Amino acid sequence: MSTNNGSSWAAANTGIAYGQYFLVYAFATSGSNIFAGGYGWGGNVVYLSTNNGSSWIDVSSGLPAYSGNSIQSLVINNSYIFAGLIDGTVWRRALSGLTGKEEINNNESKIVVYPNPAINDLTIESTLQAEIEILNIQGQTIITMTSSSNKSLINVSDLPSGFYYIKVKTEKGIEVKKFVKE
Repeated sequence: MSTNNGSSWAAANTGIAYGQYFLVYAFATSGSNIFAGGYGWGGNVVYLSTNNGSSWIDVSSGLPAYSGNSIQSLVINNSYIFAGLIDGTVWRRALSGLTGKEEINNNESKIVVYPNPAINDLTIESTLQAEIEILNIQGQTIITMTSSSNKSLINVSDLPSGFYYIKVKTEKGIEVKKFVKE
């Protein structure tokens, strides 16, 4: 990533599980969301960044394994992302739910997360009953719980320092927020 018109570059691959063994063949954008598609040791992968490449999450569920058939292109059209593979097949997936803002109106959800950064406990307030997940930067679920009250307290003291995602699912949809564990 470059912030000075290419005079200098910095790595922007936090969350890409395959590290140096992930070959990026294609990029696509939708609003402020960036998608990177390619191949890693685990097969075809599409990663999503919602924060200008600072971190990435794997959104490639449903893509076929590699078998010599890697992703060559990504295209966004209306509400879908399309992945073109080397053998000429095309895979399609809805964008809804990938960006963490599926069907949610922030005026209705009123989901609040604090303190951020957190040291010991994280408080999540929601006006609706919610299923709550804490995910690490690779998108792996670390903690899962169901909230039956307006305020949930989650002990995060045992988590290593770093960036995490909170996925809150209510009857209105899914919202993802970020937090930092100090």
